[in-house]
Amino acid sequence: MIPNACELAATLAAHPPVARGMSRLSPRFYCRRVARQLHINFMCIYASLRYGWLMRTDHPSYRLFTAEECTFLERMFVQHPGIGNRFDTFLGIAPEERYSHAIRALQFMPRKGWVRRFVKNPETVYDHLIDLTKMTQACTLPEDLGGLTVDKARRKLMVMASLHDVPEAIATDFTPHCAIDPEDKDQLELLAGKVIFASDSHRMKRLQEYVEQVTPLSHTLHDLDKLSAVRQALVYEGQYPEKRGKLYEEFRTHAQPCLKTDAGRQLAAEIDAQAEAIREEGRQKSLKEKFGGRAR
Repeated sequence: MIPNACELAATLAAHPPVARGMSRLSPRFYCRRVARQLHINFMCIYASLRYGWLMRTDHPSYRLFTAEECTFLERMFVQHPGIGNRFDTFLGIAPEERYSHAIRALQFMPRKGWVRRFVKNPETVYDHLIDLTKMTQACTLPEDLGGLTVDKARRKLMVMASLHDVPEAIATDFTPHCAIDPEDKDQLELLAGKVIFASDSHRMKRLQEYVEQVTPLSHTLHDLDKLSAVRQALVYEGQYPEKRGKLYEEFRTHAQPCLKTDAGRQLAAEIDAQAEAIREEGRQKSLKEKFGGRAR
């Protein structure tokens, strides 16, 4: 048993925080993170020695995962220790209560992309779910509805939108700047959804459809998700003058190559036209202030 614990310690030591970009942080913050990770590592080794669990996922609560999924989770727990704590927390909650617990958590989880850009009072993940669900009510549906009627397809899209980021209550809100492979991110969110929707197979199917991106409806929602951030960036530029000319162009440039549908590209053009109208209005207002109402 002791050699296994030593092997676990060696694995943990092979993934220092510096490898995840922490070298840019202050020494005090870095030391706190290292101390916290060492504490978590010690508790994992203690559990191995005390209870005979060779790995964290040997705990009985992880039996809903396959052996391959457990191996993947152990690797994620080493690279992102906080995620392991959240898995433990949700697995300790009754299955029928996990979804409501996740929704409450998302109401207090600001979206990391806005936090990284120092936006004041940024939207939460829950706010984003609400906004995206509203966008699906008026969006253009794909021609291929998979045999569904228009009403059923739209309801399905709305359900998918309201669920697509719920796993972030466990898997956290990773951004493209985070040190995680996109495929690992998708797999992690699916396993987090497996925990949250353990008692609701219908919601799990909708989440899986979105993450796997194999249907026209999932492609539509993918584009709406990208453009929701672009539109929100435009809103923040209007609210905070110091962000003008920065947020919108950054998110627009990131979203444009990722769009998968013609409807998404059309909506992007409409948002561009709206942004240009706002800029022109701002230029006219600036001229009026400069020349005392004699704008030319």
